[in-house]
Amino acid sequence: MKKTLLIALLSLWPHFLLQATDVMPSKEQGSAREKNDAAGAGDGFLSGIMGGGNEETRNKRLDKVNKIKREDFELKLELAAPSVSRSAEVQDAKFFIQPFLKIQNKSKLIRTLNFPNGQKYDFIIFDKSGREITRWSEGRTFATALGSTLINPGEFVRFTETIPLTIRNERLPAGEYVVVGELKGYPEFSEKIAFSVIP
Repeated sequence: MKKTLLIALLSLWPHFLLQATDVMPSKEQGSAREKNDAAGAGDGFLSGIMGGGNEETRNKRLDKVNKIKREDFELKLELAAPSVSRSAEVQDAKFFIQPFLKIQNKSKLIRTLNFPNGQKYDFIIFDKSGREITRWSEGRTFATALGSTLINPGEFVRFTETIPLTIRNERLPAGEYVVVGELKGYPEFSEKIAFSVIP
């Protein structure tokens, strides 16, 4: 009896091996992978993106798989401190603001944000009349290669910089200002927050 059962199991062993090497996504891998496969319209996820066609065709397939919608993300802009003093006691090296731009993926899919170069974000300061005072990226150089940031479902990335408030060797006057944080190449991904320069 035991011998017969053992022979029967061994005869089925190749079948189990074939199932184990199946490259199609299983239910356990989640809806994100299944939807990405369907969007690729190919034999599998990678073939849907990369398989066949010229570069333009592959780019269109990639756009279809990785459709970025603003409603799939939560953006939040915060400051380390809501105000900064321009008192002489505060050294120039400490006369700055530090914004934090947080981007959270609220969807059930892995999302990849693609950028035209190495610059992924920017911070711009405006006075209360809406005039641009300065921007973090001004005078900086960035890698010319395409950049990207992958965000898993439910996770987030956060960008931050310290932005000096001394412009052309002059401290910003006391008053109300606004800092805008934005993702490069995604105009709809932008948030703003007010801050004060106090005497």
